[in-house]
Amino acid sequence: MARQKFRQQRRDIQATERNRCGQSQHAAGGAEGLASSLNIAAFNLGNAVGAWLGGVVIDHGVDPIKGLSAIPWAAAGITLLGLSTALWSVSLERRKSARETARRSVSNKLVRRGAATDR
Repeated sequence: MARQKFRQQRRDIQATERNRCGQSQHAAGGAEGLASSLNIAAFNLGNAVGAWLGGVVIDHGVDPIKGLSAIPWAAAGITLLGLSTALWSVSLERRKSARETARRSVSNKLVRRGAATDR
C-alpha cells in the first residue's frame, strides 16, 4: 500500500514537472532548449542560495544551537518573500489583462459607433 502511494506521488510530481516545462516551452516559442536550460538553472540557483543562506544563519548565531534554531525562521522569511513576489506578479498580470480588455471594449464600441454612423 505504501509503495503504491509512493509511486502515485512520484507520477504526480513528474506530471507537474512536465506541465510546468511544457508551459515554459510554449511561452518560449521556438526556443524550447533555452527555456528548459533556464528552468534547470533557476532550480540550481535556488538550491545554491538556500544553502548559502542556511550557512549564513548558522554562522551568525551566538552559539551553534541558536544558529540552528534560526533556520526555520529564515526559511519562512524566504518563503514569504517568494509568495509575495508571486502574488505581485499575478496582480500585475491581472492589471495588464484588465487594461487590454478595456482597450478592446472601447475599440469595439468605436467600431460599432462608426458603423452605425455610416448607414
